Amino acid sequence: MTDGSYIMESRKIADALEKLQSEPLFHLNDSPVDRTQKAVLTTLPALAPIMMPCVPEMLLNSPSAEYFHRTRTERFGA
Repeated sequence: MTDGSYIMESRKIADALEKLQSEPLFHLNDSPVDRTQKAVLTTLPALAPIMMPCVPEMLLNSPSAEYFHRTRTERFGA
């Protein structure tokens, strides 16, 4: 943020950005956005076993992928 602080989680970031600069509006409280967010949060636990193994190879560079594998192995085991 402009004050040097940081925010994590997409929705919290979007809310903060909308407060910081309200034009154009993100329309975060519109029902299609709410329905979509609820649908994603409902399906995410079921999709996580499929999606999570793809993260290092598809989204991360080599050092980040190594960190991802190492920390997940420490947390969840082989």
